[in-house]
Amino acid sequence: MPEGIAAILQVVRAMRSHLQHPSVQRHACAMLANHAINMNNIVLVVECGVVQAIAKSMDSHVASAEVQSHGCFALHKFVLGGHHRDEIVQISAMEIVRQALAAHLGNDDVQTPCQVLLSAMT
Repeated sequence: MPEGIAAILQVVRAMRSHLQHPSVQRHACAMLANHAINMNNIVLVVECGVVQAIAKSMDSHVASAEVQSHGCFALHKFVLGGHHRDEIVQISAMEIVRQALAAHLGNDDVQTPCQVLLSAMT
């Protein structure tokens, strides 16, 4: 297993086990976004179920600006990899992003990453 993938699997497990805790979700999304910067790992990261875990996190914590912001940023990083646009559309992540935009109208920390992600998807 490539270096770092075991850690990502642990983060995804933590996201699933602690779905009710927005602080866990926020930190996990931020960590995953930072890890996605290493494009060599992006395919392996996505195969670990990261996109689904982020979408579930965002859907479960619509009221948390931090989860929405970090989640959109992470999804955007995966779109930049170029291989996962269809998967993001398939799991209805764009609807979740639209929910985030509506729930945080006055919050630029949410609006900006969500708009960037939507732009990258079109």
